[in-house]
Amino acid sequence: MFDLFSWAAGRHANRLQRLAVQYVDHDWPIARLAVPRNGLCPCELRECIDPHLVHTQSPAISTTTMAENAFCSTRWAIAILARDFDVLELPAQLGAPLHHHLKTQCPTSIAPTTRRWQFFVTAGSVPRDQLAAAGGRLIDSPSGWVIAPGTYTEGTGRTRWLTPPYVTHWRPYQRHDAIDAVLTRIDPSGPTAPTRPGSNIVADALA
Repeated sequence: MFDLFSWAAGRHANRLQRLAVQYVDHDWPIARLAVPRNGLCPCELRECIDPHLVHTQSPAISTTTMAENAFCSTRWAIAILARDFDVLELPAQLGAPLHHHLKTQCPTSIAPTTRRWQFFVTAGSVPRDQLAAAGGRLIDSPSGWVIAPGTYTEGTGRTRWLTPPYVTHWRPYQRHDAIDAVLTRIDPSGPTAPTRPGSNIVADALA
């Protein structure tokens, strides 16, 4: 008898394996990610609320064989490790105009529920304090990671690529004046820095 559930699970596992192999084949290290759903986590620890790496001390998955073995079932999702690049996470009022300016130059993803934009850039592109002053977050090595686009979580919705990495030949963005223009207009010590509308900052910077 045809088992539709098993067939669908098998297709999903094959797709997950292909994605994992694609990342490591282009030198983007990954890890297994546990994603809680409906109060249950695949790691079987009841207290889990947020997605987390399965084994924080395990070496990165960086070869085809490791990727195929790690994602032979649908139990785990994929986390991209920020080992060789940084990820700039920005709120929508800065992320949207920055993406409009960079377009296909920078691998970019978005989480629809939180409306947070993620830009994959060369390591050391933006100082952490400068990014924090803009309402953003720096995700970097040695322990930084992000949810791989295509993954659904209850907190973010289904994260998706806006500019997939193959468009940039799997290269993170080499910082130029766009990020400088957006972020350096904010004075972290200024009394109005945290409340100045991000859209005005970006509009002025990119004009």
